[in-house]
Amino acid sequence: SDVCSSDLAHIDHFNAIARELSIARGTAWIDVTDISRGAGRDMLTNDGLHPSAEQYALWAERVLPAARAVLGQPA
Repeated sequence: SDVCSSDLAHIDHFNAIARELSIARGTAWIDVTDISRGAGRDMLTNDGLHPSAEQYALWAERVLPAARAVLGQPA
């Protein structure tokens, strides 16, 4: 992997703070980190950095129930 453990630790730290801030403000926190970390290089665009459409679709699938709940729609 091109990502070192300190990079992962920084991401986890950022996510922990973002989660706390989201909860404190009464907003939903949806973590997609596990999707990104579990994705192979085929789930990235040609630049090797940005998520592919397939990975974005998995994120959307994860986020959709919370978005519907906020909008008052059935999950």
